[in-house]
Amino acid sequence: MDKEIINLALAITQQFGPQRGIPREDRIRKAKPEITKSEIDQAFCICDQIESYAFDLAEKCRDEKLSVEQFRSKLERKFSYLSAERVDKTLSQAMYFSMK
Repeated sequence: MDKEIINLALAITQQFGPQRGIPREDRIRKAKPEITKSEIDQAFCICDQIESYAFDLAEKCRDEKLSVEQFRSKLERKFSYLSAERVDKTLSQAMYFSMK
């Protein structure tokens, strides 16, 4: 899977505000009309795995079993194709939601 598509799909998955009410499949098609249904499904499956993994790490970090630096390192190692911006946003959102 193309890392650009995964980073775009994750950015779309992490959007807040009015855009969040629009199905993410529609938002990615608007941004990349040439993307296939199979690529969309695969990209969002990977996004769901990334978010699940990040949330698990955030809980460990919240419970002081893992440092933020270790969280970042594990996330970057497991999903090496993520841009720095996506790693930052994923870490931030996972920490936010683990505190709720």
